[in-house]
Amino acid sequence: MIVIVNLTMAMVPLPVGGLLFVTGVAMRTPIAALKRELPIFIVAQLMMRMILTFVPALSTALPHAFGFNSQRLRIKKARKFRAFLFSQ
Repeated sequence: MIVIVNLTMAMVPLPVGGLLFVTGVAMRTPIAALKRELPIFIVAQLMMRMILTFVPALSTALPHAFGFNSQRLRIKKARKFRAFLFSQ
């Protein structure tokens, strides 16, 4: 989750700003108009990144809600690996 937020943040600001250019073309808005509103969103993304980084329960809540428990997955993978090793 943190990696996705970081990659998204890297795509927004100038000079690269891939998402900024795509948004400008899709909305038929000049880049200068989008650039004026950009600092608000960058500050919001920075705050979100800080929250996700320092409150890990938020970034792991969604996978846990869908049943992806890291301990359970590690045990399952270890059992499969042992079964593979001893079946040979």
